[in-house]
Amino acid sequence: MNITQLLIFNLKAKYGNLVAASRHVGISAATLQNWADSKSKPNMTHLNIISNTTKINASLWISENFLVLSSQSEYTETVCLHNYFRVNIDFYLRQTGKRRRDFVNQYNNSFIDSMSPNTFDGYRSGRTVNIPLHRLEELSTFFNCEPNNLIEVRKHA
Repeated sequence: MNITQLLIFNLKAKYGNLVAASRHVGISAATLQNWADSKSKPNMTHLNIISNTTKINASLWISENFLVLSSQSEYTETVCLHNYFRVNIDFYLRQTGKRRRDFVNQYNNSFIDSMSPNTFDGYRSGRTVNIPLHRLEELSTFFNCEPNNLIEVRKHA
């Protein structure tokens, strides 16, 4: 199940159907249906809207254990996902010991959807906020982590 399918699955699990989900998450039913039908794709701005509207941490919406984890979590602050994404990208980049250009070259050899060094810099600096969720999925594959780890609201040591 890809990240968009997982998000749609979790929305349906929580609210029963996409029409009901749209009333709760602040995104139109047509947009949710387009995601379900693969006519369009969500980005991190959409995930941020869903998270802040529902008061459920964004990393949980793309987790396979959504129903269990979301019922056990407290959510008390409005977040900007791209800021956490920036912190987590730097963490995983340091963990691999790679420089930016090395990372981008290796990434481009691994995936069809290439990424320029400027795009990567936009992610790392927080300038780019409309990050497609499929890019989040590719980065998680590259870093060998779950996609929700890249947007998890946490501080790294």
